[in-house]
Amino acid sequence: MSIFVPNELVLQPINAGDQIAFITKFNNTQAVFALFAEQCNQMVQSIDTALSETLKEAEQTRQQAITDTNSIKDEAQTAAQTATNKAGEAASSADDAAQSAAEAQQIAVGDVAITSLQPGTLITPKDYVSVDEQGALAKRNLATDVSEQLASGSELVNASSYTIKGGDPGTTTLDLATQQVFELDNPTSLTITFENIPAAGLAKPVLVDIDGAGSVEFVIPGYTIRWEGGEPPAVFDNWSTYRIMFTGSRVSIGSFGG
Repeated sequence: MSIFVPNELVLQPINAGDQIAFITKFNNTQAVFALFAEQCNQMVQSIDTALSETLKEAEQTRQQAITDTNSIKDEAQTAAQTATNKAGEAASSADDAAQSAAEAQQIAVGDVAITSLQPGTLITPKDYVSVDEQGALAKRNLATDVSEQLASGSELVNASSYTIKGGDPGTTTLDLATQQVFELDNPTSLTITFENIPAAGLAKPVLVDIDGAGSVEFVIPGYTIRWEGGEPPAVFDNWSTYRIMFTGSRVSIGSFGG
């Protein structure tokens, strides 16, 4: 923007003895003043325009400064609120973690806190974590539990197999505490006895599979043997399978083969 500046004022003074007529100098002076007055008006208008533009720009700058300040303020408030929320969430998470840790510390396997368990605490093979009759956590052993349940007759029978390989004739004792299915070799003769026979009031089925045509004798002291067909079965030519059922003080034996 620019401000108009009037031309320099040049006057023709009237002096005694001038050769130029008085009226001519007077008219020239009036003309100079008229032009100067017009140029002064232009200067005033240019100053007014410049001032208006300056004030307008200043107002625009002020408004922009207000807008920028408000924006910065809003962003700062949003950031502060976000930080406050995050801090609250972190505090809540910390409280939850502390509470969970405190609760976990109260849970125990037997007399060992669950949070204190380390590899090797359950040292016996087949140890596991279970609950007792009151619903509290306890350390138990799978093999012990299964044996007790089978001995008490409260669970299904154990159908695991146990194989004895050998060609020498003689006496073989079969342990019913852990097995109920047996496979034996008998090329000549074999006497079979049992240990850990079920107590009175309990029953247990047993299967004995014999490979070979040797003679077979079952010796079960204290038990009355009831043979299928009324008498001990004959030995088959190649193999024989004996179905044995212990019930109280009696035992029933049947067979099939080929």
